[in-house]
Amino acid sequence: MTRPGDIEPMTVKLYQTIAADLQRELDAGVWKPGDRLPPERVLATRFGVSRTSLREALLALEFAGRLEIRDRAGVYVREPEATVALPAFADLPGPYEVLEARRLIEGEATYRTALRASHAELAVIVDAARRLAAIDQNDLVTFQRIDRAFHVHIAHACGNSVLAELVVALWDQRDGPLWKSWYEGTRSTENRTRSSQQHLEIAAFLEARQAQPARAAMERHIDTIIERFLRYGAEATDADPMVAPRTKAKASG
Repeated sequence: MTRPGDIEPMTVKLYQTIAADLQRELDAGVWKPGDRLPPERVLATRFGVSRTSLREALLALEFAGRLEIRDRAGVYVREPEATVALPAFADLPGPYEVLEARRLIEGEATYRTALRASHAELAVIVDAARRLAAIDQNDLVTFQRIDRAFHVHIAHACGNSVLAELVVALWDQRDGPLWKSWYEGTRSTENRTRSSQQHLEIAAFLEARQAQPARAAMERHIDTIIERFLRYGAEATDADPMVAPRTKAKASG
């Protein structure tokens, strides 16, 4: 029960509204199975939304069985069978929201870890980064396990249990259907190798207790993942750069 002056929580996320609107158009036959949807920039303008929100809506419809996103080749309409109801996503944040939150929170946690972590904690973090770089980069199970451990170790060493819990909660979002859809579609040995090198860079700054460079390195690392998300499914002929709002200025702090 709310009291006068209370702010009502937002129960419907923007990407859900966009997905519902798109689904109605699909049901009405605006696009037929096999059709390729217009470029994202066109759809975003049509619905008056950002391309990040539109991207999340397309992912929801892909998981619901209505669309097929082909990396660097566009978005195609599928036959509407065995679909998943959109309300199933009611409690799920969009991937871009998760990544944006990770950039803010993990950047700060990394800064604090450089200043507060014990020598033993830093040794564990550095060891995780080195193990990640040393493994076969095609070993997905081991890569994902060490990758998560590296970030969680940093969070737990920052000296703030709330920040640590937030980081773990954000990482748990990777198990959600909207995350898996795009993330698995952009996996490559090249991306994992780049990620391993970025982990080594973060670990080196932490070991040297250089707080600001460590935070900036973590932010760059997550920026790389954001760029992967923004490019997933974009048509190769789409000339508009898919740049997240946060890249309009240098990383702050």
